[in-house]
Amino acid sequence: MIENSSNGTKMSENLEKAHFAAGISGKDWFRPDEVASAIGFSTSFVFKLIDQGILPAHRHNAATGAKARWRVHRDALVIYLARTADYEPADFVESLGDLVCRRSRPELLRVKQRVEEALVE
Repeated sequence: MIENSSNGTKMSENLEKAHFAAGISGKDWFRPDEVASAIGFSTSFVFKLIDQGILPAHRHNAATGAKARWRVHRDALVIYLARTADYEPADFVESLGDLVCRRSRPELLRVKQRVEEALVE
C-alpha cells in the first residue's frame, strides 16, 4: 500500500520492512539451510531460488579454489518475502488489530503488557 504523501510512503515502506523482517534472526548473513528454516521450505528449494536468480545470494570462497559457500543477506531475504507475500503488511496489521479487539479485558491487558515489553526491547 503506497500513500500519497512522502511521509505516508516512508511509513508504509518502514511498516513493510519491519513486518517481513520480524521473524528473521538479527544476524546479517544466512546459510541456505537457515533461509529454508526461516521461510518454511526445504534447502533444495532455496538452492532453486538462488539458481533461478529469485533469491540473490553470494558465493563465498568462490575465487580461492575452496568449496563455495552460499550466503544470503538478510535484506535479500526480506525482499523475497515482501515480493512473494499475497497480502499487504498494512492489511495484516489491520487484521491483527481486529483480532486483538475481540479479546476479553484480561486478555487485552496481557497483550498490552507484551506490546509494552516489546517496545522497550
